[in-house]
Amino acid sequence: MQHEPLLTIGTVSDVLGVAVQTIRLYEREGLVIPYKTQTGRRMYSTNDLERVNYHRQSRWLLKDISHL
Repeated sequence: MQHEPLLTIGTVSDVLGVAVQTIRLYEREGLVIPYKTQTGRRMYSTNDLERVNYHRQSRWLLKDISHL
């Protein structure tokens, strides 16, 4: 199931090639809302991963377009 939180913040960071702090920034911006376990560990679904990746690509494209 794509909505089931299965991935830790470290795994998301590794898969996307970004720092853990970047994932936390996206969380503060409200772009992704991870499930938190009883101990406070952030868990992400594959949908969360796709949303973060989409946002990263959008920011990159906007920076590229701004140079035109």
